[in-house]
Amino acid sequence: VAAHLEPEILLIDEVLAVGDVAFQKKCLGKMEDVARGGRTVLFVSHNMAAVQGLCTRCLLLRNGLLQADGPPKEIVEQYLAHLTKDAQVPLSQRADRQGSGRIRFTKLTILNASGQTVEHALSGQDVAIAMNYCSADGRPVAYAEFTVTFHTALGQFMFNCSTASSGLALDALPPTGRLVCHIPELPLAPGRYTLHLLARVGGQTADQVEQAGYLDVLAGDYFGTGQLRAQEDGFLVKHRWSVAECDFTG
Repeated sequence: VAAHLEPEILLIDEVLAVGDVAFQKKCLGKMEDVARGGRTVLFVSHNMAAVQGLCTRCLLLRNGLLQADGPPKEIVEQYLAHLTKDAQVPLSQRADRQGSGRIRFTKLTILNASGQTVEHALSGQDVAIAMNYCSADGRPVAYAEFTVTFHTALGQFMFNCSTASSGLALDALPPTGRLVCHIPELPLAPGRYTLHLLARVGGQTADQVEQAGYLDVLAGDYFGTGQLRAQEDGFLVKHRWSVAECDFTG
């Protein structure tokens, strides 16, 4: 609607974070039309693929301050370098988080089918995402919901897994513990993916950490044919969760 009003400057803030794929493509197409018509588009986004495809100049902001100004390719590389640096900070020490703090994530680990910690996974391999947590007051937590979201290194959404969608009701969580999201036959093409974590208690955000960690995926025989084709769009994946009480918080 704003684009059809023909403003001289069109400010678009994270419009690609909502809507389905068709809606997002329509928005990108309209923004390209506006830009070609000689008007200015100020495009705010964490989707680096869209930034590179749409913009001719890029500004990098961090904590509200201008960090860099230049060609999109150069600035995107700086942004991705920042993400890698953030992901190396222990999750329990991350300050760039949101939420009430009723629950806090303390550790993120990638596991193989045998429960061993791994740094890489193969396409088609059974993997698990383990998330350690602790409650703020040392008491059990009722009505919690957890979500882990996968994005490409350029910020494109791939899929998310949540306790709610898998049917796991967390009516009474122990004060400290580990939740494990089991993903059979990992449906990701080779590349690096970032993981975003979200915990909600009673419908309210308790802890949210973007780029909480990353997963490097190597080529595997996902289709059983010896050929692996890259996935271009986000998709859903079957998964299940488990939870166990433990006496650690790290």
